Amino acid sequence: MPGKQENLERLKQTVERSFHSPVSHVCTEQVREVSGGRTLWAGQVEVFRLEKHAKARRCFAWLDPKAGIVAILDVAPVTSPATAVRLHLKLCGKAA
Repeated sequence: MPGKQENLERLKQTVERSFHSPVSHVCTEQVREVSGGRTLWAGQVEVFRLEKHAKARRCFAWLDPKAGIVAILDVAPVTSPATAVRLHLKLCGKAA
């Protein structure tokens, strides 16, 4: 099983390819999305700074066991790692 550094590098490469911009890792955020007392998703979201993207300065990315790598730009309504996870859950039909 890959370690944190390998996963971080995979995420970084995917974000760079997907959004055609060099990126730098900013931080790791713990996110837990709960609805009705039930945990819908819990994990780490990596925050990347996009160096040359026309619409966004940041991107939030993580590994989802079923979806694979998820990468979402910091463009309204997404403004944080938590809102990126919420959007992903909504699009996957998992949100409350």
